[in-house]
Amino acid sequence: MDLKNLFSKILMFFFGWIFLVPLSYTIPKKKKRIAFIGRDGGLFLDNVKYLYIHAQKYIQNGYDIYFITEKKKIYNELRFKNLPCAYHPTISSIFMMLTTNIVVIDSPSWMKRYKYFLLFRSKRVQLWHGVPLKKIQLECQDMGLRENIPLVKALTSLYYKVAGYFPTYDIVISTSPFFTRHAFQQAFNAKKIEEKSYPRNEILKQKKTNGQEFSELELLWADSKVIDSVKKLKQTGNKIVLYAPTFRETGNDLFEKQANFFDRWDEFGKEKNVIFVIKSHPFPKSLYTIKDYSNIIYYDNTKDVYPLLSITDLLITDYSSIYFDYLFLNKPIIFFPYDFEKYITSDKELRFDYNSFTPGPKCRYQEMLEKEIIETLFFEKDTFFEQRRKIKNLAFTSDVGNGCEEIWNLITQL
Repeated sequence: MDLKNLFSKILMFFFGWIFLVPLSYTIPKKKKRIAFIGRDGGLFLDNVKYLYIHAQKYIQNGYDIYFITEKKKIYNELRFKNLPCAYHPTISSIFMMLTTNIVVIDSPSWMKRYKYFLLFRSKRVQLWHGVPLKKIQLECQDMGLRENIPLVKALTSLYYKVAGYFPTYDIVISTSPFFTRHAFQQAFNAKKIEEKSYPRNEILKQKKTNGQEFSELELLWADSKVIDSVKKLKQTGNKIVLYAPTFRETGNDLFEKQANFFDRWDEFGKEKNVIFVIKSHPFPKSLYTIKDYSNIIYYDNTKDVYPLLSITDLLITDYSSIYFDYLFLNKPIIFFPYDFEKYITSDKELRFDYNSFTPGPKCRYQEMLEKEIIETLFFEKDTFFEQRRKIKNLAFTSDVGNGCEEIWNLITQL
């Protein structure tokens, strides 16, 4: 962020402090009004989605629950399902936020487009969106600064404060005592950290245990066409592999240089009856599409991937926290950190030792990856069963838990 952008952003946020914050003090809050905001402008996925769905049964108790989104398609889908929501920015959404008592979020981007100021006096509940292998929030304030200039750093710090990037939360949800001590306490300004099951993992585990299908609401904003297609392909004897990498702020991911890699992967899939489902990170820089292949399917990266997980046979990822959630399925994981040195120096600093916290083979090259896929899927090689169990017990307090209900009870006691 250069000096010109910093000054313009700081001036823009003065409006929020001068006009909107006083309004938030003037307009009374409605005690039972609770807002849910998804990541990246209000996507309907992750922990916020599943807790919001759970909360619907309490509307009859007088709770005024609604979802805020800047995505017209999501707003229309929620309205079609008679789910309470608000499209932002509108006069209606502004008034609703000014009168909201509690806001529930699971990402750092909820405060954009003046939502931080409109919700300034609302109580904040941060669910977060994944068990952190990487450093997050307060621990990476200086990452991404191009200029190592004291004035730029000072102005950037000021911008973070006036924009509300690192606010104080009334409750932050952690997944275990270990990650409370070694990650969440350092990453957030929190009045209270509570250890509970993630809502999305509770749903995932229940479906696997009981053999249930996802409900109509749970499938809302999932890539249903891909899910249906994958189910049919699995029934005809294909193995299903999900590739779900994290994003690179500095570029250099496989979606930018896909030609040779995905051509080879498609040929491998045709030879071995393997279907690769590609799900890139929802961050805008990862909005790539790949050309048509017979054995590669592209999952919409802005949509909820959790209804797909139980159908897959294998997960391939790199540094994404999705692998922690995949542990609930007790299925094999292969790690593909092809740019390890570059990633940890230019993109994100890891909080834990990579080899110790990734329960699966580490492949740096495509040949290694193909070899491990064959041994895992067709020779049932699984030398990381015990390490998966160990990491799962470290990352999660309970095997199933009652996360939705327990978190909802915490929220209503604020």
